[in-house]
Amino acid sequence: MKKALWFIFVFMTLCVSVAHAAGLPTKSASHIYDTAGMISPDQLPALEKAAGAGAYALYVLTVDSLGNEGADAYAKRVYETWSLQGNDVVALLSKAERRIQLYFVNEALQAKLDALPADYAGSDYASRPSIDRFVGKHFTPAAKNGDFGKGLVQLITELNGFAAPQAQEAPAAAGAATAPQPTAPAAPTAQNERSGETTLTFPSAPQRESADAAALALKTVILIVVSCVLLFALFLAGRYYYCVFLKRKGRAASEKIWLELTKSQEKLKPLLDIYNGPATKQNLFPLASLIEETIQAVQMLFQSIQNQPILIFSGASKRELDTLLERVDTSRQESCGIAEQADELVRLDQTNSQEVKDVQNLLAALTERVKETASQYPTSFRRIKEEILANSQKAEAVYTQQLTDLVDAAALLRPQREQTAEHHKLLDELPNLLAMLSEGPSKIQTTEATITAELEKHGLRLVEWNPYEKTAYALDSHKRLSRALEQGDLREANNCANAIRAALAEAVQMIAQRLELRAAVQKQMAWAGEFIVTFDVNVKACQTALHTMQNQFAPSDWSVMRERYTAVAEAFIQITGSAEMIKKAWAEQSYAFAHQLLNKMEQLSASAESTLQEALQIYTRSMERLKEIRSEASSKWSHYQKAVTLQNRNAIAIPRQLAQLDDTIRRQKAKLDDLLSHPLIPLHELDALHVSFSGNVASFVDEVERIVKEKQQAERRIREIRDRYNSVYARTRSRRISGSHGRNYQAQMGEIDRLFMLGMYAEAVNHLRDADHAIDGMQREYDEIIREEHRRQEEERRRQEDERRRQEEERQRQSSSSSSSSWSSSSDSSSSNGSTGGDNW
Repeated sequence: MKKALWFIFVFMTLCVSVAHAAGLPTKSASHIYDTAGMISPDQLPALEKAAGAGAYALYVLTVDSLGNEGADAYAKRVYETWSLQGNDVVALLSKAERRIQLYFVNEALQAKLDALPADYAGSDYASRPSIDRFVGKHFTPAAKNGDFGKGLVQLITELNGFAAPQAQEAPAAAGAATAPQPTAPAAPTAQNERSGETTLTFPSAPQRESADAAALALKTVILIVVSCVLLFALFLAGRYYYCVFLKRKGRAASEKIWLELTKSQEKLKPLLDIYNGPATKQNLFPLASLIEETIQAVQMLFQSIQNQPILIFSGASKRELDTLLERVDTSRQESCGIAEQADELVRLDQTNSQEVKDVQNLLAALTERVKETASQYPTSFRRIKEEILANSQKAEAVYTQQLTDLVDAAALLRPQREQTAEHHKLLDELPNLLAMLSEGPSKIQTTEATITAELEKHGLRLVEWNPYEKTAYALDSHKRLSRALEQGDLREANNCANAIRAALAEAVQMIAQRLELRAAVQKQMAWAGEFIVTFDVNVKACQTALHTMQNQFAPSDWSVMRERYTAVAEAFIQITGSAEMIKKAWAEQSYAFAHQLLNKMEQLSASAESTLQEALQIYTRSMERLKEIRSEASSKWSHYQKAVTLQNRNAIAIPRQLAQLDDTIRRQKAKLDDLLSHPLIPLHELDALHVSFSGNVASFVDEVERIVKEKQQAERRIREIRDRYNSVYARTRSRRISGSHGRNYQAQMGEIDRLFMLGMYAEAVNHLRDADHAIDGMQREYDEIIREEHRRQEEERRRQEDERRRQEEERQRQSSSSSSSSWSSSSDSSSSNGSTGGDNW
């Protein structure tokens, strides 16, 4: 695996080296390639603009170092790689070598530089080549100050300050003007071939762009391949080391589980040699077998993890290891449970003997206390002595059993411990029991005397209750207390003493409860009296309201109210009857029975009050609804009259449906007035008629307003259409326009006038659209005539321009024939060797 990873690493290193040595930056439309970051970002836009704006195109490349390559060779390689032409100049800046190198292939430019004086850049550059003098004066001073952008701008400015490029420097013939010539002919003409002349050719822009695109594509593919290989290698390495981590984790966990199980097994070995009883066979032996089986399973699991191979090109190893680790986790949980059980058995072995001895000591101490208490009090302790003897025998049997069997002595002797604690509590309570035996009769007599005094004080009679029953029960419990003490049953004696205390306390408490009940009944009776008076007044008011309803409305409107009133009157009779029974029960001191009657009366009164309110609400709603109908009917009628006034003021024609609705409204208004003047108003019928009347009025008002709005919009639209027609007609009457559009417009306007007379304003608006379309047709025909006139004028102008251009081309051909000899000599002097030079800063 390590060899494979080493091979992948070496392969990626080689790929990265090849990609790095792929060459120079890919040439694009830009002129500045600041790969070394030597130019300020603020200067780049201005520098980029100046580099390509002059007669000579300057291409600037900054690098960190030239390596082992010379500056002139590097600049030449840039020039050739980027396929630059005669008027292109390369400016190479190296940060490490602190040097600028120019390279170009242009003899005319070289000749102009050679013409510079020797002291052009000072005496230090007098003996150096002309390019060095040029660079030393215009670039080096700014570069020494670290401002490379400023130096390059000065260099470009001075470079373009020379005369025009080579192709434009042919001397003018005496007394004759020559036209500008091309700087680099694309290919030799037939005439050049016949005369033996040679013309320089350079790769075209599409060819250079194709080469650059191919180089960029190759580099991109190499980068993608290297990235994919790197990512895949990292993925495989991550998978491998993760699987190694899982194996180590699984082995460590298995070893830990094995050690814990071995410790538990060692703890249980002595116990297996000592015990062989039923409890041992049930608990110890199965646990020892389980530990042995688990140890074997953990060992097999450890071997499986150890022997698991790691496959880097497959995910099966990780899945297998995950499954094995899940099994290890399950084994760990099982081993924890086994260790807890083993520790519990060891604890039992260590504590059983002491547990039995503790219980025996407790029983011995209890026996001594019983003897001491018997010498102090003349009481039999026969029951306690019998129970102590039985508990001692049980403790002895457990002691004998735990010698040969691994039992839980604490659990077996827990009842004996609890009973011993109970015996101590009974012995502590013995003085109180003897006191209750001697003082009990006097306490009962005192309680009965207290009850009698309270009955006389508060005037209470023994009706529905009797506290003397509790004192009689206390006296009977005292007799049972005496018998229990004679028999030595302290547990029964203690229960009897508690019963005596509870009975005497309850007998005294019954008086307070009786007084509370009487006070509550008295309060409820006061409320009942006030309710009856108030309810009687409300019942009479409901009766008056019912009579008003019967005199003003039809029976169908007050029949429900009469039913509610009848129910209220019957409930009132029941309430008054219950009040008489309550008064009788109060006089007899039957407070519990009176309390029950009052509760029922509260429920009946709540129901009756609710029914009464429903009856009164029927009356209130009926009267309020009648008032609302009168007010709303008057308001709706006022709205209707306003709509009629609006209709008449705008002189709109009424459609048949609207006329029918108007007739319906008038008839409904007459019926409303008739129902409102009736001696017994049918409120339900009146309400339904009012709803229909209100809806019809709303529909009538909306329809009238809609028609008026449609008419006003149509009239405004008609004025706009007529104004537009007059405007278009005024522009088009001077041209020969077809008369069909005008006739169509007049026909549509005539139809619109007819629809207006019929009140069909929406249809009139539709015809206005047709009239507008007719006007559009007039305008389009007029626009087409104008466009045709403009087209003819443009054709005449173009014909004249073509004639002038032909004459100009004829003059240029005559001029070209006179300058062909000078162009041939200029082409012959071109050389493929470039010019280079530079300076250090």
